[in-house]
Amino acid sequence: MKKNIFLMLAMALFAFTACNDDDDNARELPAPVSSGTFTDERDGTHYGYVQYGKLEWMTENLRFKATTGTFYPDLTESTYYYNDPINKRYYNEFGGLYDFTAATASVPEGWRLPTKEDWEQLISEVGAENLAKAVNLQFGGFYLDPELDRQIGLYDYTYAMSLYWTSTTDSDKTDQYAYYVKLLYNSTDVQLQSMTKANFLNVRCVRNK
Repeated sequence: MKKNIFLMLAMALFAFTACNDDDDNARELPAPVSSGTFTDERDGTHYGYVQYGKLEWMTENLRFKATTGTFYPDLTESTYYYNDPINKRYYNEFGGLYDFTAATASVPEGWRLPTKEDWEQLISEVGAENLAKAVNLQFGGFYLDPELDRQIGLYDYTYAMSLYWTSTTDSDKTDQYAYYVKLLYNSTDVQLQSMTKANFLNVRCVRNK
C-alpha cells in the first residue's frame, strides 16, 4: 500500500506542470448520445453504459468470473484467497483482471471487446483529456504473468495505472501480443501499446448500435 501511495504522489508531481499547461486548452466533455443500464443474465451484475458515436461503452469494469482462460483475484470459497479482504475489496471496486483468453471469452452476449480502432475513435470524439471521465475508467492497475515476471505484485499499481485490453492483435509482433489502452493517474496522456496476451488487465465491453 505504501508503494502505491508513493507511486501516486510521484506521478502527480510529475504531471502537475503539464496539467496546468493543458487546462487552458482543455476540451469540454461532450454529452453522450444516450445512457442506460445493462444486466448480465449470467450472474445478475448490473453495468451502466453510455453511447458515443455508434457504440455503447460500459462505464464499469467487467466482473464476470471467467471460466475460460485465467482470472484474478481467486475468489474460490475453499481457498485462502476468498477470505483475504484485500482480494475481495479489489474485486468489489475494480472487477476482474483477465488474461487475453479470459477477456475475449467473458464478454456478455451482444457485447464485445473493443478494438484498438474503437478506442481511437472514442478518444477522437471525447478528447484524450476526457477519456477517463467519459466512460468512468478506473485505475485498477495490472498484473504481469508470474511466469514471466515475479517482481510485480497483484496490487502494486492499483490506483496508479489504468490498463484495458483491446481485441486487436499486434501484427508487427507475434500473434501472442495484443494492444491495450494505458492511462496514468492525474495525467491526460493516453497510450495504445501492445503486450503479451498472458498478462492480466481490466476489461470494458462495447455494443454496436
